[in-house]
Amino acid sequence: MIPGLAGGGPLFSDDCSNITPWTDGDTGDGASTQVTFDGESTFKLDSGTTPNDARRSRTDIVIPQQYTATIRVYNDLVGAVAAFDNFGLQISNAANTIILDARFASDGLFINDGTSNNEVGTNIVVLDEWAIFSFVVNFDAATVDVYKNGVLQGTGFALRTVGTAANRIIFLQFGSATSNQISYVDWITIE
Repeated sequence: MIPGLAGGGPLFSDDCSNITPWTDGDTGDGASTQVTFDGESTFKLDSGTTPNDARRSRTDIVIPQQYTATIRVYNDLVGAVAAFDNFGLQISNAANTIILDARFASDGLFINDGTSNNEVGTNIVVLDEWAIFSFVVNFDAATVDVYKNGVLQGTGFALRTVGTAANRIIFLQFGSATSNQISYVDWITIE
């Protein structure tokens, strides 16, 4: 369930009860599906056998210059970020060449700046529990502040710069080194 939001509601919200509006980008036997998990309507992303992945994307919304993206996620099985067995959330804006690239891994939450994976806090991703992560993005400064369950975890993390970008939200579950890496998404909002 998406919590109530101040200020007239979000620009975008999805309660993960219908996967149809999301474009399927799974590779190999990776699978992104809509399932009931832990009593919640969720998207399940299962990487399948190595080196495949599961992914879903949306391009039918306009991402603003300044926004807060909030996601409720359950990382059932993810590996280390260096092994590329992580769950990813990427959000981009067509007016910029800046991308929020958050990577949820067994060894922590990382923001990729295009060169390095920079850890937020210390090992704040805990497997097999629901958590709410908020990313307060400032495209003008090309930075993001990160909250977990409403508590500030770090500020001013550099965002990734690319040649071109589009209005897009992507969920990715990688399994480059280990088969069947799995995460569940309960909901996402952008406000």
